[in-house]
Amino acid sequence: DFYKRQLTAQQWLESHGVGASQAAAYVGAIFATMAADSAAPKPGTFAALVAEQTPGGVNEMVWKGQNEDGAYEALAHSLTSAHHRFVTGTIDPDLAPAAKR
Repeated sequence: DFYKRQLTAQQWLESHGVGASQAAAYVGAIFATMAADSAAPKPGTFAALVAEQTPGGVNEMVWKGQNEDGAYEALAHSLTSAHHRFVTGTIDPDLAPAAKR
């Protein structure tokens, strides 16, 4: 998911006129910064990082939009499916992505 998000961001930048090298460097730097901010987390770190987003800012706008689109619910569902596979060694069709259920 981490790398697919980076690839999606890079491709989006390129589709909006940013050169491939510049888009890759920008996305890599932004994601490195986000990863560094949470490299030594405590139980409340991630909630605090979400809460500190500027109200009405672009970061808040993006995560709220993804939340409304069900992106985080889909992530939780995917994690449940992966957990099932790790525990049982099988893939449960009932835990398939929504588009396939």
